[in-house]
Amino acid sequence: MSEYKNYLKRLKVIIKREKPLDMDHFLDKLSEKDLITTVEEKELKERSTYKHKVDGVYFILNQKDAKSTFYDVERILEEMERCDIIAEMMKR
Repeated sequence: MSEYKNYLKRLKVIIKREKPLDMDHFLDKLSEKDLITTVEEKELKERSTYKHKVDGVYFILNQKDAKSTFYDVERILEEMERCDIIAEMMKR
């Protein structure tokens, strides 16, 4: 597994268990950066629980090029002022 896929996998664990984030805002940002479609955004927002939303996002992102996706997600987290998540993702 590539280093970048590992970072994305860690991101899932971190935001699911340790450092929750504003999922609607995160989904908006993913859609703005064309990492998810507007249809996917709508479907994810309709999921009943935070954990189901995280799982759905990870499933979609995991199908994309890991390196470019990682850098896009890193930029989104910086814009959301969640450098704590980035730091946690990088230290493991």
